[in-house]
Amino acid sequence: MSDTNGAPYPGRGTPGKEIKPEETKGFKLLGHCDFGGENKGDIMQALLKDNFLICGHVGSSGAGTSIIDVSNPRKPVLVNQIAAPVNTHTNKVQIVGDILIVNNEQFGGRDRTPVKAGIDVYDLSKLPDLKLLSFFHVGGRGVHRMCYFNEPYAFITAGDDEYIDQFLKIIDLSNPEDPQEVGRWALPGMRNDEERNWIQAGQFNDEFKKTAKGKYVMPSCCDELSETFEEVDAPTKRATLHLAMPLGDRCYGAWWDSGFIIHDISDISKPEVISHTQWPANESSATHSVLPLLDRDLCVVSDECTAYDCDDIHKDVRIMDISDEKNPKTISTLPTPEGDFMERGGRFGPHNIHENREDSFKSSNRIYHTYFNAGLRVFDIEDAENPKEIAYYVPETPKRKPRKIAAGRYEMLQTQIDDVFVAENELVYITERMGAGIYILEPEF
Repeated sequence: MSDTNGAPYPGRGTPGKEIKPEETKGFKLLGHCDFGGENKGDIMQALLKDNFLICGHVGSSGAGTSIIDVSNPRKPVLVNQIAAPVNTHTNKVQIVGDILIVNNEQFGGRDRTPVKAGIDVYDLSKLPDLKLLSFFHVGGRGVHRMCYFNEPYAFITAGDDEYIDQFLKIIDLSNPEDPQEVGRWALPGMRNDEERNWIQAGQFNDEFKKTAKGKYVMPSCCDELSETFEEVDAPTKRATLHLAMPLGDRCYGAWWDSGFIIHDISDISKPEVISHTQWPANESSATHSVLPLLDRDLCVVSDECTAYDCDDIHKDVRIMDISDEKNPKTISTLPTPEGDFMERGGRFGPHNIHENREDSFKSSNRIYHTYFNAGLRVFDIEDAENPKEIAYYVPETPKRKPRKIAAGRYEMLQTQIDDVFVAENELVYITERMGAGIYILEPEF
């Protein structure tokens, strides 16, 4: 593939530029929605409500929230769309009953102030129409991930003008027209006026990554900062919450470079730490997702692949024994998908897990996990000490021109599967963050 003058697109060479056919084991493609054209389907999270799929966009398309009619899964149709605010993306959605919450977070670089920083609260009772009920402001970079599983509380990863990064805020949505904060918890040292014993990675640039030794480096595109941060010794880390998942009177948190934390939330206003599991810097970073399986005293804890071309430390998905919640133990890791994915370009590694929501397919033995250019992978963990991959689906390379990743960085073509939702009827919805949209899969295993 080349530009109009016949010259190769900028990049690291051939990998990532060739068309790859569909790869599947155990799935059949039922339908696909590209949202109206090339690169318009930059979808991150999607959840099902009745016969409608509510989708959050990454932001590059300019779209914010979309509604897809999937009553015929072979012919999904875009039926409503809301634009994203300037310098803001709304890439996450959460639903309980007829209430939808949507995040508003800074997008497009740290020098761009988001127009909105918080959560929108919508009424879904007349889908595909959305009725805005309220907006809850948080400050800082805004809101990233959210867990709203049961009334009335939403556990959100929230910014704040008085903190260095995002942390846990608990929002009461009993009155969706007037949300209220009722609890919060941050790592000691995250307040602007607190002393801390680490250098906060990412405070100048979001593209920090680690070498194989577990040390942060600045990307080559940021020459103006590379002399200062060419390679900084530990304890450089990004202290931030990515995801906090409440179940009963416990909250299970993925705290990026600070690992895995279990909180007692029996007093919702004052979460208390039960245990804090921190892995060595050369073994873990970007702890991203959690999936508690309480009937088995297990928790799946995954680190996100954040660098292109595998230019980062290896990221694992850990199966943890939490029977002694004061002392969680890793008992196994999910097997790495086999194939030439390391050479394809883009990201290759773990990202999102199907969350076993009340309104979805639930299993304590089967894990649905996305792996960017390796698509969707399904694992059997009935034997938790010996998990096995049992199915996968990687779409055909989207028919699009290579996408530029960032200024000074290469352009990339390969699929980047971001998130997964499994409906109660076991139809699977996967999203593609670079613009290819939604794929609807039927299991055959």
